[in-house]
Amino acid sequence: MKTKIVAGERVHGRASEGRSETAAGLMIFRRVSGRPVEYLLLQASYPNHAGGRDWTPPKGKREGSEEPIDTAFRESREETRLPRDILELVSSKPVIVRYSPRPGVQKEVSYFLAELSDVNHPIGLSIEHQNFEWAEFSTARRLLRYTDLQEGLEFANDFINRLAGT
Repeated sequence: MKTKIVAGERVHGRASEGRSETAAGLMIFRRVSGRPVEYLLLQASYPNHAGGRDWTPPKGKREGSEEPIDTAFRESREETRLPRDILELVSSKPVIVRYSPRPGVQKEVSYFLAELSDVNHPIGLSIEHQNFEWAEFSTARRLLRYTDLQEGLEFANDFINRLAGT
């Protein structure tokens, strides 16, 4: 799989034939003293086409002419109940992930990286999700089903480590 940079954005995945969907979300992370960085993942309430229940960062479809960053914050609030004022945007350039969630559908998600400032704030799930997990990088990577999303998480993790000087 080839990964490329487009206009400062990291793009993972490839184009395919069929219907396309666009979405946006936040890769939310937190730093708890004495522990590695943890990423927030949500488990879908509904089964995927293979019968499993996917784990992903919060995301959702754009509404009308909504900007991707606004979609990302709105969907994250709807799916986790985390208010925008405790989420600090780390980069204005999204990680673009492309994958096929089901046959004949190509999805493109713009993920923005955001740090949770209140590490103890409770997560409130929407009906769309049945579970959440704060996962260290290796566990988060394992929970993500799509290779392209795993690579997007790797890029985000490398970016965070560069910011922290590690």
